[in-house]
Amino acid sequence: MPCHESSEIAGHVSEICENETGLKKGVPVVYGGGDTLVQAAGNGMTDSGILISNIGTASQLLCLSNFPLHDEF
Repeated sequence: MPCHESSEIAGHVSEICENETGLKKGVPVVYGGGDTLVQAAGNGMTDSGILISNIGTASQLLCLSNFPLHDEF
């Protein structure tokens, strides 16, 4: 899957979308980005072994791994 800039135009609102949502036909739709993934990129998480902590209303610890991790439960 290709990677896009969050502000890059992905397409435009279609007539069907306009009828279902009220958004005007032709309005540009951008790619955007998921908050946790964008935060990780912004914090320089580019390789395994890096751990970041986000503390706010919700808090997360995020790290990259070269292999899947899961609980046995």
